[in-house]
Amino acid sequence: MKVASSRLRIHSGERPYECSECQKRFQTSSKLLRHQRIHTEERPFRCPDCRKGFKQNSHLIRHRRIHTGERPYECGECGMSFSQSSSLICHQRIHTRERPYECEQCGKSFSHRFSLISHQNLHAEERPYKCGECGKGFNQRSLLIIYQKIHTGERPYECPECGKRFQTSCSLLVHERIHREGGPSAAPSAGRASSTTPTSSPTGASTLGRGPTSVPSVGRASPRAVT
Repeated sequence: MKVASSRLRIHSGERPYECSECQKRFQTSSKLLRHQRIHTEERPFRCPDCRKGFKQNSHLIRHRRIHTGERPYECGECGMSFSQSSSLICHQRIHTRERPYECEQCGKSFSHRFSLISHQNLHAEERPYKCGECGKGFNQRSLLIIYQKIHTGERPYECPECGKRFQTSCSLLVHERIHREGGPSAAPSAGRASSTTPTSSPTGASTLGRGPTSVPSVGRASPRAVT
């Protein structure tokens, strides 16, 4: 009776078993239990050879073929065998020339997903936006616009504190920290006295801007011999 009711749910679309974690619904209690292992990280199916755990028995069966060397999936064209059905499907595309993975950017198609990923990385390296002045390329138009200010000398971002201008908003933000944090490059306020006061040497000459003066040690004998 249980089997019959499960089959009826396939046609009716009824999913009475709900996951309490994510509210995803399932047609059978066994499918719900299998799904719940995603949340609990439970791995009840253990490999007797290496003790590696799996969430589903089918995953354990597939894994054990590494130890047994079993290759039950054979290609009808060339007789080559594989441990996983997915590996056989990928292999058969050599014979059928099927290319189901298509690049959205250029329309080129590939027989394997990893080949598409490798191809898409080439697009990421492309720099179609070229500077008319020097030919330097960029992968984003916004980066080209920022770069072109080097040639035009345009500095549209002005500091409200000191009036200094910058080519990018990022450069202005970095500069503004000088005013907020009182860094060494911040302009001193009008009328504020300088903290550096020139000192005088025993001869009356100012030592401002001069290097450290060597002072002979007390009690050190003169190199000249006493006559």
